[in-house]
Amino acid sequence: DNEPAQYDWENEDNLQKLGSNEFLGHGITEWKLRTMLNSGSMLGKGCQAAMKLAHRGPEMEKNAYILGGHLALLWQLYLDIKDFFTHPYSYSLVGAPTTIALWEYPQIYGHIWESKVEKTPIEFKQLYYAVRSTRSMDYLLKFLDDELEAVLTYSSKFPEGDAITALQKMALSVHGETLEYVEK
Repeated sequence: DNEPAQYDWENEDNLQKLGSNEFLGHGITEWKLRTMLNSGSMLGKGCQAAMKLAHRGPEMEKNAYILGGHLALLWQLYLDIKDFFTHPYSYSLVGAPTTIALWEYPQIYGHIWESKVEKTPIEFKQLYYAVRSTRSMDYLLKFLDDELEAVLTYSSKFPEGDAITALQKMALSVHGETLEYVEK
């Protein structure tokens, strides 16, 4: 079984060092690690701390951490996809669309490597079309749907109320707006 390891942040001890270099170069797995290290862990731990302060118990604390992490992943997908589609001349090379496309089609890296070797600016528009020609958008849309489902699943583990309803509406709104960028 040569399947690459998956970054299982939901079951990681979030009080210890997060992630590992073994996930670099593995598309969605690398992107999840980057997002959790950048902001996801902080949002997750903030949600976890709220449950701890409310004395809700370890299970609710863990569910809050996971909910916060999925909210962060959903939000970062939105930001990366918006950036990619609204700035085809200057998007992030480690954003979800590019990271996933490079994972599936490493030859796309040639667009970046050529610029590095020749010491010329990256032709972002050419790279943009190369990324768009891959199945990365299909993977992104499935990933986006999976993250929305995770937010709805984990938010349903909390008592009903205005706060949970607001989180669910926010997640649905972010999901919908992200789809609009992809479909334009």
